[in-house]
Amino acid sequence: LQNAGMQIGMVFGGMTYAIGRGLKSAVEESMNFEQQMANIKAVSGATGQEMGKLSELAVKYGEDTKYSSVEAGKGIEELIKAGVSLTDIINGGLEGALN
Repeated sequence: LQNAGMQIGMVFGGMTYAIGRGLKSAVEESMNFEQQMANIKAVSGATGQEMGKLSELAVKYGEDTKYSSVEAGKGIEELIKAGVSLTDIINGGLEGALN
């Protein structure tokens, strides 16, 4: 019975570790995304409404393409630096750049 208790403890310990790692990864990804959005705001001067659209766009392409939302955000930032307007990015410019 003691051996069974130890095995159960080891299983739950492993599960707790795996959940902790997953949670840490999710928190880091969220922080990276927020930092990327701050970078976009800094280089673009976008309004709150525009930032909302750009954030939604980055998340959408993070889900729909091989790129993460952070990578999609970096794509937005690079397009802005290249002189592409926010309107053009929102209306298909990011999609063209990622495909």
